[in-house]
Amino acid sequence: MPDKTNTDKLKARFHSLFRGAPEQFEAALFEFELYCEDVADAVIKADASTILNIQGRIQQTKAILTFLKESRDYKPRQQPAPPTRP
Repeated sequence: MPDKTNTDKLKARFHSLFRGAPEQFEAALFEFELYCEDVADAVIKADASTILNIQGRIQQTKAILTFLKESRDYKPRQQPAPPTRP
């Protein structure tokens, strides 16, 4: 199996933060969710020339939010056992 990906490493780091301070992690996650709502609300106020930029920000913040939520339950990939010799 290949080495851990950068995504795996980052999820492991956030999972470690979650395990070390779950209340603080959840509080920060809640604040980030509120930020995501603010970004989404910006679409309502945006003019036609900036709507696509704001849409990109929304997609980015939602992806980060999903990533952080997945980090809470992150389980490292198991390394396969080395082959045994007959």
